[in-house]
Amino acid sequence: MLLYFETKGVRKQWQLRKYIPKESQNKWLKQPFKLYSEMMEKGIKHDTVTINNLLDSLGKAGRVSVACSIFKGMKMKGLTPTMFTHNILINGLGKAGMMEAATALLQEMQEKGFYPNTVTYNSLISSFSNVGNVHSALATFQEMKE
Repeated sequence: MLLYFETKGVRKQWQLRKYIPKESQNKWLKQPFKLYSEMMEKGIKHDTVTINNLLDSLGKAGRVSVACSIFKGMKMKGLTPTMFTHNILINGLGKAGMMEAATALLQEMQEKGFYPNTVTYNSLISSFSNVGNVHSALATFQEMKE
């Protein structure tokens, strides 16, 4: 998979990160984790932006468990998740119907000093609605208004 990017002249992680979201929309990129693994094997360093792109791609591909593994791994490697990182994962978990995990991550995010923003709230409200939990969707909306 990396060979494909190398043929386009991509050699550094900052060059590769711009391709991840675009290329993840291609039908052949069904396993973004494979790209992540190849990046590690080739010694291409990861930064938070690259990881965020991978997490987003995995979430869109329905590979939320892999995204959670990468999220845990990024913290173990000393990369600090940002507000964007948390929002991406909360959105992916919500779309997968994993609301317990999404709300646990929200709580973890708040404990680290990040507070929900409009993106966070919209992801949660939409996800609660999609799983039929209208009460939680309305409670989240009320919390957002405060």
